[in-house]
Amino acid sequence: MKGKAIEIGYQYVKIDLEQFAIIETNCNIQQEVNFNNEIEFGYDKEQNIFKCSDELTVYQNNTLLLKICLSSSFRIRPDDLPSLINDGKYVFSPNILSQFASLNYGTLRGVLYEKLKGTPLNFIIIPPTYMNKFIKSPFEVNVE
Repeated sequence: MKGKAIEIGYQYVKIDLEQFAIIETNCNIQQEVNFNNEIEFGYDKEQNIFKCSDELTVYQNNTLLLKICLSSSFRIRPDDLPSLINDGKYVFSPNILSQFASLNYGTLRGVLYEKLKGTPLNFIIIPPTYMNKFIKSPFEVNVE
């Protein structure tokens, strides 16, 4: 399995906006904002659902402006599950994780853009990012 790129089929099952909060609207549109982005992965073996969650917080001068958490759930094609198994574990490679994280992050960017329309924070546009620059380790789940 090492060194071999594995491609799997999947289907979007659900997108959940788990949290959205504008904390502070008193900000300076001329000043820089800072982002903190945390990504989590999970896999439900019984339902064969892979979940990617992305929590993004936006700060300006150490003041929290907003927080959003969005998750996407994907059903893995059952025929592809055996290709993920290595040493008794489902191993989701960094390439697969980057794909799911990119889809989820792109969705989060679009949701946030829409949510900020008509607010004082509408100047905030989350920059695109290449998830493979950050995701370097596989995500593993015991088969049993």
